[in-house]
Amino acid sequence: MSFFREEGACPESNIPLRRTNFRLQLLEDANVDKEVDIRRRILKHFNNQKEDFESLRDYNDYLEMVEDIIFNLTNNLDILETNKKIQ
Repeated sequence: MSFFREEGACPESNIPLRRTNFRLQLLEDANVDKEVDIRRRILKHFNNQKEDFESLRDYNDYLEMVEDIIFNLTNNLDILETNKKIQ
């Protein structure tokens, strides 16, 4: 049996698994690895700069919102609301 098959079923639960749903863990701590992955994905879309805002306060509010999104996704908090913000 090869570990590199594209898809298969879990031997215990028989749930179908696809290779595309998994990623290689790069860091020793899985939580840190998860946060890095989420942060990279979110910052691709939320990449405004200070010059894009009328005031420093608006920019700081934006940065805080982005950090809240990353925190919520990393810690599985308010997932539905957080995904609405992303949309």
